[in-house]
Formats: sequence, C-alpha cells, structure tokens
Amino acid sequence: SMINFMLDPKGEMPWEEEELAHDVVHLNNHKDLERVLKKPLPLLVMFYAPWCGHCKRLKPIYAEAATDVRGQYQLAGMNVDKTGNYGIRKLFNITGFPTIIYFEKGEKKFHYTGGHTKDDIINWLKDPQPPKEPTAEELTQEFFPTDNDNSSYIVHLDDVTFDAFIAENAQSPILTMFYAPWCGHCKNLKPELIKASVDLHDQESNAIIAAIDATKSPKLTKQYKIEGFPTNGKFAFDIHERTAEKLVQVLKDPKEPPPPEPEWSEQETDVVHLNEENYKTILKKKKSALIMFYAPWCGHCKKAKPLFTSAAAKFTDNPKVMFSAVDCTKSQSICKEYEVQGYPTIKYFSFGKFIAEYESDRTEEAFVEFMTNPEEQMNKPKPTPPTANPIDFWKDAAPGYEHVHMLESSIFDSIIGASRKALVMFYAPWCGHCKDSKPAFASAAAQIASTHQDIILGAVDVPAHRDLGNKYSIKGFPTCSVREQRPIWTPSGFYYLIMSFFNFITLFFRSLVDPTLTKHGRNMESINYRTGGTGGGGGGGGGGRGGRFDRPPDARPRRRMGGFGGTGGGKEKT
Repeated sequence: SMINFMLDPKGEMPWEEEELAHDVVHLNNHKDLERVLKKPLPLLVMFYAPWCGHCKRLKPIYAEAATDVRGQYQLAGMNVDKTGNYGIRKLFNITGFPTIIYFEKGEKKFHYTGGHTKDDIINWLKDPQPPKEPTAEELTQEFFPTDNDNSSYIVHLDDVTFDAFIAENAQSPILTMFYAPWCGHCKNLKPELIKASVDLHDQESNAIIAAIDATKSPKLTKQYKIEGFPTNGKFAFDIHERTAEKLVQVLKDPKEPPPPEPEWSEQETDVVHLNEENYKTILKKKKSALIMFYAPWCGHCKKAKPLFTSAAAKFTDNPKVMFSAVDCTKSQSICKEYEVQGYPTIKYFSFGKFIAEYESDRTEEAFVEFMTNPEEQMNKPKPTPPTANPIDFWKDAAPGYEHVHMLESSIFDSIIGASRKALVMFYAPWCGHCKDSKPAFASAAAQIASTHQDIILGAVDVPAHRDLGNKYSIKGFPTCSVREQRPIWTPSGFYYLIMSFFNFITLFFRSLVDPTLTKHGRNMESINYRTGGTGGGGGGGGGGRGGRFDRPPDARPRRRMGGFGGTGGGKEKT
C-alpha cells in the first residue's frame, strides 16, 4: 500500500486490499497462476488493468460472485498491465480488458461469455459453455443481407455455380471477391464493393462483380488463392484496389498491373545491405561508411533511395568507402542500438564506430560531397537558418491561428508552466505533414480558447529554436506533446491524429470538458483509442502499443516523468 501510495497518492486502493474482495484469489505473477491452476476447483480468472473502466465496474460484482460460490469454484483476478505479467497477456492472447477465462483441471477451456451481473456469472459457472459459433447462413445473411437492394447487383457464387457462370459470361470482365463473413478487412471493403456494383449497373456496363464465401467454397478458395479476377473463363490476375472508384476503373479497362518493385536489398546496386548477422563484420572493415536506416513504407526514404544509390555508384572503385542501408522493419535491434527514431536516419561510421549524424541535404551531390571528405564536411560550420516569423507560417492555416501560442526559448517555460494543461506542436516550416496539420490545430485552439482558458495550444518552430528541439529530443515533425501539471511527455502513438485535434483534446483532457467524469482529479470513464499502430506503420505510430486499449484519457503516462520521452521508432522524417 505504501509503495502504491508513493507512486500515485491520488490513485485507487489495490483490488486485493479492498474489504469486499477477500474471496477473490489475487494473482501477482506467473507462479501464482501456476499454483492456483493445480487446485481441484474449476477456476475463473479475470485478467484486468487497474485503469480500465469496465474492469472497475465489474470488480465489485465479480467479488460478490466469488463470495457466493466459495468452495464450489475459485474466482481469481490478475493485473496483467504490469511489466512482469506481459508474458501472460501473450500466452492467452489478451488484447483488451477485462478478459475472463475459464479453466478446468489446470487447462484453459474457453472465454467467459456471460453477462455482467452477479447472477449471470454464477449461472454461467453452473453450466459453462464455449462461445456459440454462428451458422454459415447467419454469417452470410449478416455480411450480405438480402433486404439490401444494392447487394442484388453482386452475383453470389460457390463451388457448384462458379464454372457455369464464368462460361456463360466469358466476354465480360468479372471481379470476384473471396471473403469470410468474420473477416474485418472484408467488412471494410464490402461497402466499396456494393457501391462499385451500383455504379457499374447505372453505367450499363457489362462488367460483373461477384462474391464467394471462402468458408463455404474450399475448392475455389484453394484454386484461386483467396483473391482472383476471372475473365474469359480463366484466372487473369489479382487486384489490390480497395475503393469503388478504382474498382470501377479496373473493370472498365482490365489490364494486369505491373509487378511490384523488388525490395531494395534484392536490387543490384552498389549499396551494401546490412542485417543483424553481418553488420559488425562488414562495418569494421570500412574507413568511411554512410548508413541509411529506413523503412520500406516511408515516403521520404523512397525519395532518397535512388539518390543514395546513385551516389554509391560514384565510389564503386573505392574500397575504403561504403554506402549501406538497414531495413529497420527487419533489423530492429540494430536500429535500437543506434537510437534510430525516425526515417530515414543517416549516420556516418568509421571502422565500425559511429562518428556523426549526417545532416546535409538528401541529394546525390550532397552525399558524394560528404563522402569525398567526411572530416572536412563534419567540421564545416553549420549555416544558421534565417529566423522566420512564425505568424507567416500560421496565418494561412484557418481562422483561429491567433489562439495558437507562438513559443520561443525565452518564454517557453513561463507560458507552459503557467497553464494547467498544454498541447505543443513542434514543427518545421518546410514540413509537409506540419502544413497538413495546421488547420486542424488552429481550429482546435480557437474552440478550446472559447471554453477553457487554462488549456493552451502552443507551437515551436524547431529550426528557429534548436535548443528546445534538442532539450526535448525532437527527432521528427510534427511532434505533438502534452503537459498536465507535470513534466512534459510525448504520447508516441499520437504522431498522426486520425481524429481532429479538438476531438483529441476533448478526449485526452476529458475531465475539463465534463468535470462530472472525475474523482480525485482522475478520469473515471474509460474510452477506447488507438495508439502505436503496427510498430510504427504509416509514417506514425512510433513506440506506442498497437491495438485497442481501454485506457482513461486522463490516466497518467507510464514511466514518462523525466522530460518528453522518446518519440518512437516509427516516425517518418521530413
């Protein structure tokens, strides 16, 4: 209790110390779980996170049920949001909270699917059943309901009807979607597919859109490997478009797309591609090595690659010079070792030792000039960029730009320190993503200023105030950082805000928008939001955890108390 209190004086009492929870078996670690699994009674375990609102609401109900079934069943609880218990989450594929799993004789049986009252839990335990699997007919009806008139323009085929239909329509281009009713990506594509079928019908096109339930047509699924584009009765080629407009274009003029470009490492160039097995051996042999750390999806990397490759070709006959590349999506340990936090990151090495960051232009000429005489280039004084008036950057954003606080080194601490909460955008005037973010940021500033004057939205021109950029380890633009009466920290997963900035603020600072949601200054209602992504995909994501998390928007950041924190490994540098 004392440790928990010191870590969070306003936090809630641990569940195991609540008086009503004495009949819940509280599991602290993997060994506790193994021990309770060896006991003879059937076991129900609630895997939870302390900040989870749904968990908080269920805990007292769960505890009452534990008391009522004492001696017949064991009800346990385990906090799997602790670092030491992350392995449990992986073991049982726990992706949301609470997750409740039923065990018998030490083995996992299935997930709890009952209701959220004490009686629901007790009645379910008397006759535990696995989740009911919907029938194929139910899934099909759910996926393409028959009462949807637009769906009638899609032809439904299966193993029995496919060949005859293709033969009868040999002169028509036919796009076929193989789907599974439970597939999320299929569900996302479905409205586009329906819209495309309607557009083709309205245009009196002879093109046909068909759909095949792969779960009920195993023969076709195996034959065409899930995706197919049959025409003239034969498989033609796969397509990868995912919008109605593009699908219609393909069907109007069906042409096989060019093959995808091979990976950079598979192309014959003078760039040496390093990985976790060879990089130390190769690097230590080269006096001058310039390494580009990149991600295949990164747009700026794609622009730099041909220029970097052309520069490498200039040094083909120089054994002392090497242009290298590391794919950070495949060699994560190397990128972590050298603190790569954005793409592309280019570093200069000599005989295996890191010497300096490459900070010149990403052009063939600049690469060649640098590697011709690295020492001279590194000792060159760096030009000081002309100081731009930040108003010039913001004034064309949108009405409301005047509510964005233009922060400079001399006033940053005083303005941020005086605010109750603040959101700061660190930007560069030439950054395309920053320009795209301006209107939403300015609009949010205007809306917040009219209702909550103790929240400020500020902006820092990092090239003009490099001391602030260095102080808070800004590695990519824009970086949006939050302060809540505590040291500034960076929520890595919010590099790209899918929602508007205003919606983000009202979620993150929700207690100011609706004070009834708080207790002791902590938000009591939990919401779902996305962080991270898939390891930094899409130019954003960074170090945030992927997937959906039931996390209070005002919850304090974990172990982010010493400054901005890392900006994540998934940013795309501009």
